[in-house]
Formats: sequence, C-alpha cells, structure tokens
Amino acid sequence: MKNILSKHLNLVMGLFIVLLVLFGFYKNGIFLYSRNYISIVEMFKPLLIVFMSISGGIVGSFIKEWKKNKKLNLEYIDNLKTIIIENTVLACTLPISSSPLIVFLIVMLVN
Repeated sequence: MKNILSKHLNLVMGLFIVLLVLFGFYKNGIFLYSRNYISIVEMFKPLLIVFMSISGGIVGSFIKEWKKNKKLNLEYIDNLKTIIIENTVLACTLPISSSPLIVFLIVMLVN
C-alpha cells in the first residue's frame, strides 16, 4: 500500500511540476513574444533555464558519485528523480534575466 501511495504522489508531483514549467514558458515566453517585448529566440529562454538546471544537477551528482565510488552504479539512477524535481523547482523560481550557463555551473557545483 505504501509503495502505491508513493508512486501516486510522485505522479501527482511530476504533473504539477510539468504544469508549472508550461505556465512559466507561457508567461515568460509566449505572452511576452505576443506583446512584442522579446524576440522569438528569447521566447525559449525559460525552457532553456529549466533544461540547464536539470542537466547541471545530473552532471554534478554523477561527478560527486564518481569521486566517491570511482564507478557509476545503475542503482544511483533511481535517486535522480529527486534531483530533477529540486532543480526544476529551483529553475522556476529564478528570474528570467539569469544566464542559463551560469545556472548550469552553479547547480553543477552545488550538487
């Protein structure tokens, strides 16, 4: 019963995070582009920040795991769910003017 509840909560949390990212993309990308405040390239910056934050967290955690064990275990991949969720929420709280490369480097070093 506990395993089913945990999977259900992970599914609901994942759904809400996807909706949060889509709303941020609409509000900071599509809406501003439709009002001619930003260009079409800048419209995809919210998604780029989220992607760079997630990839920085994954790369940083792999480097930390490799330094600790000198090998990568496939069992470690199960722990990446929390890293993805944390970094997605972090990226959604960042201002739109933040640099995706700086976000990647900071998240990689902190993880």
